[in-house]
Amino acid sequence: GKVGGRFAMLHRPSSWVGPKYGCEQPSIWLSFSADLLNWPEEHLLARPVFGWEAAKIGGSTPPIRTDKGWLTLYHGVDSQSVYRTGAMLLDLDNPLKILGRTPEPILEPETDAEHKGLVNNVVFPCGNVVIGDMLFVYYGAADTHCCVATAKLNELVDYVASNPA
Repeated sequence: GKVGGRFAMLHRPSSWVGPKYGCEQPSIWLSFSADLLNWPEEHLLARPVFGWEAAKIGGSTPPIRTDKGWLTLYHGVDSQSVYRTGAMLLDLDNPLKILGRTPEPILEPETDAEHKGLVNNVVFPCGNVVIGDMLFVYYGAADTHCCVATAKLNELVDYVASNPA
């Protein structure tokens, strides 16, 4: 759906770093478009702020509309190249406003399948679906396996909302 009559896109242009862009590591940007072809409006949404995401952050799964805001999962990479997952809650009407953000990862490499593979120590969410009150998050593990993690949607949203940005 549209936000304020426009399409919105989360992305992470890796080369947009430095004083010109207002961030020192690759960060999450939010762009708006009237036609899905041209994206003239670019905004820096979120920079890495926690140790577990010190090297870079980027979008992961499509945002989910909830009563409390857009639930957005993202990946963070630390200085040891470990990929973890965090969550943000964005305002429904103005997604440039971050309402909450998890200070700790909600998913991180724990199993052998997540620790050892083509790229070690990676959990990278790529898709999600809500069935009933459950959120199913599909993620790549060590760039070798496809996995799924679940959480009660309302509990996750409440947790993210309890951590103001």
